[in-house]
Amino acid sequence: MELLRTITYQPAAGTKMCEQALGKACGGDSKKKRPQQPSEDGQPQAQVTPAAPHHHHHHSHSGPEISRIIVDPTTGKRYCRGKVLGKGGFAKCYEMTDLTNNKVYAAKIIPHSRVAKPHQREKIDKEIELHRILHHKHVVQFYHYFEDKENIYILLEYCSRRSMAHILKARKVLTEPEVRYYLRQIVSGLKYLHEQEILHRDLKLGNFFINEAMELKVYNAARKASIRNYQSERNIQVHKGSEVYDAIFITGPS
Repeated sequence: MELLRTITYQPAAGTKMCEQALGKACGGDSKKKRPQQPSEDGQPQAQVTPAAPHHHHHHSHSGPEISRIIVDPTTGKRYCRGKVLGKGGFAKCYEMTDLTNNKVYAAKIIPHSRVAKPHQREKIDKEIELHRILHHKHVVQFYHYFEDKENIYILLEYCSRRSMAHILKARKVLTEPEVRYYLRQIVSGLKYLHEQEILHRDLKLGNFFINEAMELKVYNAARKASIRNYQSERNIQVHKGSEVYDAIFITGPS
């Protein structure tokens, strides 16, 4: 399809950056001390240590910077944190590479300080409990989670071609065959969620991701709900999720 040539592919950062970060973490790039050269009078020259560059520190309310090399305390595996993929709510999402096999994940990193209240932590725990049991071709795959003293790390499937929101922003409009292609996959993913008695409640273009093989993945960040209970209360108007989105890729501008 034409879409194959118009979606920007976002390749994962190369292993070189991770190797450099790993070398620094292990002290592998430390410079060897050069032997002192004697002066003309035979005495060793005094070494002059260059002054450290002065940095202007800007205080941030987002907490301390996340380490480039992250160790899973439960398995001992080391990961290399890459670029920011997105942010929202309690967390930021980063590209993260498993240094044992170079597999790339989308890592949702949540500082403990952002979920310090019991109801906040309960929300994250429920999200993990819900997502880890889902296995479907058109639902973003959950792989693993762990935590250290600073953060909670949730490792998800990496979708290199970003979201439908990015596609529509770049394209402005999709062709009818493209809409059919993606809509079938959205319906397939949602049908599976409904079979698990899960309502998404936040359907929008930013929650539909595209992987390298041009397959659509529904990201389900919503909480689990009983469809039967929801249907019995369908006359009660309760707004969930983000602002209402119109399907402008189907209906076109009004």
